[in-house]
Amino acid sequence: MYDLTRDLATPALCALGGKGKLGSNTNNWLSTAFCLADDPAAAPLRFLALGEAVVTKRMLCLDPINFAFVERNVSVGDPNDLHLTAAEAQSLRDSLREIFAEIGEIRITTPHQWHLLIHDTAPALPLFSALPDFIGQRADQGLTTDPQWRKLLNEAQILLHAHPINQARESRGQPRVNSLWPWGGGSLPSDANTRLGVVKSNNPILQGLAKHCGIAVESPNETWQATSPTNQLVVLDCLEQARGRADGMRWREALAQLDANWFAPISRDLRNGSIAQLKIIMPAATVVRQIELTRYTMLKFWRGSLPLSSLVT
Repeated sequence: MYDLTRDLATPALCALGGKGKLGSNTNNWLSTAFCLADDPAAAPLRFLALGEAVVTKRMLCLDPINFAFVERNVSVGDPNDLHLTAAEAQSLRDSLREIFAEIGEIRITTPHQWHLLIHDTAPALPLFSALPDFIGQRADQGLTTDPQWRKLLNEAQILLHAHPINQARESRGQPRVNSLWPWGGGSLPSDANTRLGVVKSNNPILQGLAKHCGIAVESPNETWQATSPTNQLVVLDCLEQARGRADGMRWREALAQLDANWFAPISRDLRNGSIAQLKIIMPAATVVRQIELTRYTMLKFWRGSLPLSSLVT
């Protein structure tokens, strides 16, 4: 297997790893940041972040997707790559509504982000695989095995196959909407709590959690910029985007940019005291790696840099 970190220069991150307290755990960093006993349900948080009203009902993400054959396997497409129009989404939703009528009501929040508001009388939701974890991956490894939901999705796929919207899209060379992906089911967390003052992220689930807790939400800057010492959580997801598309070159370029635009100026501000304390959280395949740093740790001149491979793999 090719080592993506080979010959990749990230001096600032490697220096921070060497000087800081390095650790790892298997906890969900998001649950830890918001003092949650369990992983939060994505659907109601995303629903809230996208400007919808607070809903106490159970909810499910039910996103339109394209299954495509890639090297003899069925691959899961990104809903954003469909470029659905609002009119197309509404037409598909109107046709699919009856299939899911006994379970809940389909709401189109954006053309590529759909939600299912679950009826109070509907049975408990099974555990679904999160769609973001399977974009670009094999569909059979993430599809639900629940009999009721397999039946519903099969009926939806049959309807979508012959739908006029898909026929028109195919004639224009656009990908078909040939399935739906249920995930992130549940209700808003009742125990969410945090000492954060601001969350900077483009992730709608994290934005919804911040909004649920009544704290400010902003989009992250392109580069690190010193701000007031308010506790803040900044999420930089460019590596995740490259990983989901199995784009090794883009992953290397993104990490090099993070080192230059973020970790280098952060190192400077740690040394001069502009930052009192910093924790870098790096979710990996099976564990969450983290580096804890203060101004004092940056003065440990006797501690050298760590190899990049020990930090990001």
